Amino acid sequence: MSKEPILETERLILRPITLDDAKACFSWNSDERVTKYMSYPTLTDISQTIDWIKSTLTDEKEYNFAFVLKEENKVIGTGSIGPSSKIVSSPEQINSA
Repeated sequence: MSKEPILETERLILRPITLDDAKACFSWNSDERVTKYMSYPTLTDISQTIDWIKSTLTDEKEYNFAFVLKEENKVIGTGSIGPSSKIVSSPEQINSA
C-alpha cells in the first residue's frame, strides 16, 4: 500500500505514481520543450523513466503523485511534495536523487 493519499478535484485525480505510468511519463520526460523548464535532464530511453518511477516508490520522505485527467483517465503530469531539494542534472543521478 502506498503512503500517498488519493486526492480528487472536479477535473483531476492525484494518486500514487506507478510503473504503469512509465509510457505517459516518458512522453514528457523525453521532450526537450518540457525538460528545459524542469530540474532533470531530457531522458532518452523509457528505462530511465522506469528507474525514476522505481526510485519514487521507495522514497520515504516525499509524496509522489501522478496527475490524472478524470475525463480521459490520462496521466498528464507528476509532482511531489517533500523535503528534497536535490536537483537532478544527469540521467545517471536519477536513482540517487
